[in-house]
Amino acid sequence: DSSCTPMSGKQKERPIRFQREAFNADSLTVSFVAHKAGVDLKVVEGGKEQVKGIVVDICDDSPFFDASAASKYLAKRGRKAGLLGGKQAWEVEDNIAFVDRVVRPGLRKEGKIPADVLASLNERAQGASLDRIDGISMASIAIELLEVGANLDKGAALKSLAVAMESDASFGPAKKWSLPAAQKKAMEAKEKGQEKSAKAKDGEKPKKKKEKLPPPKEHAVDEVKKLTMRETPKPIYPQEGERNVLITSALPYVNNVPHLGNIIGCVLSADVFARYCRLRGYNALYICGTDEYGTATETKAIEEGLTPKQICDKYHAIHAEVYKWFDIDFDYFGRTTTEWQTKIAQGIFNSCHREGNIMEDEMKQLYCASCDRFLADRFVYGTCYYCQYEDARGDQCDKCTRLLTALELINPKCKLCKGDAEIRTSKHLFLDLPKIESKLEDFVSTKIEKGMWSENTVQGTYAWLKEGLKPRCITRDLKWGTPVPLEGYTNKVFYVWFDAPIGYLSITANHVGEGWEQWWRNPDNVKLYQFMGKDNIPFHTVIFPSSLLGTNEKWTLLDNISTTEYLQYEDGKFSKSRGTGVFGNAAKETSIPSEAWRYYLLVNRPEVSDTSFKWEDFAAKINNELLANLGNFVQRALSFTNSMFEGAIPKQYELMQVDKDYIEKVTAELKLYIDNMEAMKLKDGLKTAMMVSKLGNQYFQETEPWEVAKVDKERCSTIINLAVNTVIYLVSLCEPFMPGMAAKVKLITKLDKTDVFQIREVFDTSVAPVGHKIDRPYPIFQRLTDEDVELYRSKFGGSQ
Repeated sequence: DSSCTPMSGKQKERPIRFQREAFNADSLTVSFVAHKAGVDLKVVEGGKEQVKGIVVDICDDSPFFDASAASKYLAKRGRKAGLLGGKQAWEVEDNIAFVDRVVRPGLRKEGKIPADVLASLNERAQGASLDRIDGISMASIAIELLEVGANLDKGAALKSLAVAMESDASFGPAKKWSLPAAQKKAMEAKEKGQEKSAKAKDGEKPKKKKEKLPPPKEHAVDEVKKLTMRETPKPIYPQEGERNVLITSALPYVNNVPHLGNIIGCVLSADVFARYCRLRGYNALYICGTDEYGTATETKAIEEGLTPKQICDKYHAIHAEVYKWFDIDFDYFGRTTTEWQTKIAQGIFNSCHREGNIMEDEMKQLYCASCDRFLADRFVYGTCYYCQYEDARGDQCDKCTRLLTALELINPKCKLCKGDAEIRTSKHLFLDLPKIESKLEDFVSTKIEKGMWSENTVQGTYAWLKEGLKPRCITRDLKWGTPVPLEGYTNKVFYVWFDAPIGYLSITANHVGEGWEQWWRNPDNVKLYQFMGKDNIPFHTVIFPSSLLGTNEKWTLLDNISTTEYLQYEDGKFSKSRGTGVFGNAAKETSIPSEAWRYYLLVNRPEVSDTSFKWEDFAAKINNELLANLGNFVQRALSFTNSMFEGAIPKQYELMQVDKDYIEKVTAELKLYIDNMEAMKLKDGLKTAMMVSKLGNQYFQETEPWEVAKVDKERCSTIINLAVNTVIYLVSLCEPFMPGMAAKVKLITKLDKTDVFQIREVFDTSVAPVGHKIDRPYPIFQRLTDEDVELYRSKFGGSQ
């Protein structure tokens, strides 16, 4: 304020900025008293006398030195050198004592300096004049706290002290002020050792060392798992007046082991959204299962010498086990080879046929003379007509993602015998898409306008519509599939891309029984959210909706859809045959917990363009983000609760401006988090959760509770209380992404059986139950070393 002496020279280039977050009233008052006590230092620079005035901080909580003791020492030294009169020295010492004895207790009790005390301070300040002590002024030792310290000439102050140390051997205690932290610690340890030796010589018993506690025990894996997954969720139904959310992820093919790209592309993304919905209190049902009919299954059965049913049983169990390890918490994970599938699929077909939306036609089809069978699309491979990819399938090219017919392949071959395929004629049934096209276009435009469709979904759908819809064959010459209920076609089955999406309905029916229609024939009260990879777009935005629209019946149609691009592996493709990439069953055999895998896949989710799994990047994100940010904050908050308050969540006292600013910042992030999650922007949602953790770490650095605890227990209590409240909110924000991490913190805090963990729109700092005892925390994340990276890259990088 106006009482401060102007600065000049270099100090003017380093203006003092008082950041309100960096000080409490106690600190500011003591600085003011010190300034008023006569801090002005007259020096000669360039032949001219100048005055340099710096606010002197003589707070006990200075991280560099005990300023009170230093000032007393300087006063005694000045008196000894004849530079101070006895009256002046006494006044300096008495002023310091007065601050300790009167000012600090008054601040703690009333939160401000009483007027009579302030008047006394001013009177005392007028009599305490201290210009120099051998080149050292009280201004020279003004090392400010926290962030302000970066704006002062700290080096000059330490240099002055160093000069004094060289000229006066009795200045020994000050040596520690100018030493690096490590040397200071070593000097203190040495002095303590010498002190103990002296006491031992005098016959005194040295003090016993404080008994070191053993490291806290981590919770058992099974104990954590109980909190990450629900035990056989009970069937639920839409409720009037509630937000009813139906969530599906693309049904994974049963004929393989899912790799990381499969997992992030469907089941993991949907699981994050479903967990978010439950934490928000929505009535949410998450349905998925294995897609088991079709050529892919027959092909795999032939390869392994098993029946299609045996293949389905084997791989369904593998899928279920992988997803369980990844903490994918379905309401029901079923399969499409069920009676409900036959009943519902045939019912939809019959309705489409009744409404005149099914047509018959002959089609040319590839036939293998060697195998004596018509070849379904999956039994054919060849060169893509559009992009010249030489290993395109008979129904779709994996490179350019275009849907194909087997006849469009160049040089088609039988996948079973590798022989050439020839063209023959076969009679089939078609979904008459041109007749349904106008209804479909209305559906697409309305849902894009009112719902949330990812950009790649919109582009992919309009690309199909722009080309014009053609009749789509929905039958195949196979035995493993849903039988066609029409005379003349009973030896055929439904094509998998007519049949498979109906699996969402049949799997729901297997879970809730006849009540499945409450979910799937209830568009007014149910909103449908679907998650998948970009190769599934046309089947979910064109083929499946057309199948339902073709019945002219009431259905719950797609409202919101999130489709990912591809996740590559080290810039290449996942390949089980070549041993390239991490597959689900292999991930669980590593020492890396599921929450680490989930975090990396989600923060690297290919929402806009293809992304790659890279081991070095994986390690960097685990170490620099999970450990250094999230894990660090949680550990500090819970450790301080144990060390400073005996494990009991402390009370919150009067909030200071730094606390109010922090609460405001966290509340802003909470609102942004909810906006992102409602829009299915999962990656942004996760980044927002991590920002809350970052704000928590910054709050710790600004308030320094470890220093405040030495002088103001109540203030420290408030800081730790806000930190623990933040941890509770972080658990809720992170639970959709890392349920394993959330479960561990719930167990450490012993709040796992309470209802404090919810996703709220405002940072309510009264959520943490004051006085509640928590356990000693252990690190919730483990570092991934360079050796780990090399080991796993070697293991998963090539042929095994």
